[in-house]
Amino acid sequence: MRKFYRQLLAGLLIGLTFFSACSKKDNPVPEVNQEEADAAVFNFILLEKHNDHYHEKKDTVKVSFDKTGHASPHHMHLTEGEHYRLKIVMYYKGKDITKEYTDEGNIHQFFFVPTKEGYLDYVYEDKDAKGRGIGFTGIVKVLKADGGAFDLKAVLKHGLNKDHPAAKAWNNPKFMDAGGETDFEGEFEIHPSPAGPGHGEHEGD
Repeated sequence: MRKFYRQLLAGLLIGLTFFSACSKKDNPVPEVNQEEADAAVFNFILLEKHNDHYHEKKDTVKVSFDKTGHASPHHMHLTEGEHYRLKIVMYYKGKDITKEYTDEGNIHQFFFVPTKEGYLDYVYEDKDAKGRGIGFTGIVKVLKADGGAFDLKAVLKHGLNKDHPAAKAWNNPKFMDAGGETDFEGEFEIHPSPAGPGHGEHEGD
C-alpha cells in the first residue's frame, strides 16, 4: 500500500511540474520595449570653430517633446552663420534611454525635413559600424536669415534599409521609401535671426 501511495505521489509531482512548465511556456512574461520613449529633448549647443574642430559654448537652446510629439517651446531662434551641435536625448519615465537606440545604430536613423530649403545644413556626427549616419548627434549650420520662418520635422526611423537611396540624405522628403517603422516624430518652428545683438538669437519662445 505504501508503495502505491509513493508511486501516486511521484506521479502527482511529475504532473504538477509538467503543468507548471507548460504554463510558463504558454504565458511568457512580456518583455518591456526599451525603445518606447515617452519624451525627447533636442539640445542646440552653440559652437565656436577652431581650425577643423568645434568647441561647445554655454549657449544652448532646448526643445522638449512629449510622447505625442508636441514641442515646447513651439518655435525657436537660431542665428545666421552660426554652427550648433544638435544633441538628441530620448527618455522613458525620466530615464535616459538614448543608448538603446545608438547601440543599434545600424537600424536607426534620424531625418530632418524643413518646409523651406536653403536655410539649414546638417552633418551626422554619430555613425554606425558601416559609417552611415544615425542622427542623435550632428552639426547644424544656419545658412541665411531673411526674416522668414519654417517648420522642421524630425523623424526617427527603426528597421529601415539604410543602404536605400532614400536614406542617403538627412533632409530627403521621401525618406519613407527606405522602409522601417517610426520610433519618434516631432515638428517645431525655426526663426533664422540675423547675426548681431538685439535679434533674439539663441532664444526659444
